[in-house]
Amino acid sequence: MSCPLCDALFTGDYVCINVPNGGDLQYGVQLQGVPVQGPNPGQTSVFYKVCNCNNVPGFGISHINFQICEGGILPAQARVNGTVLTIAPEGDAFFAVPNFKVEFGNIDVGMGTCVTLELIYNVSPDEFAFFSGRVGVKVGGGGGAANETNAGFTDGLQIPCVIIQGCTQEVTAEICAQADVTLTPRVNARQPVVSCINGPVINTTCDDLPGFEPLPNTGSCTFDVSQVICVTIPLKFSADVSAVPSGGACGEAVAGNVCPSNQNDDLE
Repeated sequence: MSCPLCDALFTGDYVCINVPNGGDLQYGVQLQGVPVQGPNPGQTSVFYKVCNCNNVPGFGISHINFQICEGGILPAQARVNGTVLTIAPEGDAFFAVPNFKVEFGNIDVGMGTCVTLELIYNVSPDEFAFFSGRVGVKVGGGGGAANETNAGFTDGLQIPCVIIQGCTQEVTAEICAQADVTLTPRVNARQPVVSCINGPVINTTCDDLPGFEPLPNTGSCTFDVSQVICVTIPLKFSADVSAVPSGGACGEAVAGNVCPSNQNDDLE
């Protein structure tokens, strides 16, 4: 499917979303320029033109979904013409990729209407990056639940991929592990080896042979055999590790990109 009704609303390339997927309702989304300094220091704003291209009334936009790149963070804020919109981090499962959604609420995006959506991230512009991802539109006003029957998506939109860089440090701790070890002795009889001692004795019973006693009533000879054995037991000791945020503290803030503690070290 395509979005011929959107062509008149956009200049340059845009992504076309049909609702439902392959349907007749037409919506367009276009990245507007490059990221710029956000409303506050250390923030970056990126803008999208979002259009409801339909000539059928009653099918405005309920919310728009953006794919989240692996390790990426959510925008701190979304707004249209200064109106702050709700960001739902859980997104919608039927888009089949990790995503968040921006709910338009009282912002009316009726037929033939375009709005400029601003996404604000808590990073500076030089830390900003994009990836080619999935964007979707959920239609409002047309009835039905928030599922495939009134939503559509497409791939190929340049979407923010903002990954907060951190540092990795190692810590070492001692822990004592113990276990109860049980040894159970076992003796198994193997195939016996039989050999003849001298030749057969004629007209002589076993009882008459020196050193032999008559068989007991069981018909078997029994005796005890003991053997001391040495058992080496390999034991693997390890530990499971988990790290859960438990709080923090605020330090000194200075201009520039050198941590105050590093500056103090240089003075020593």
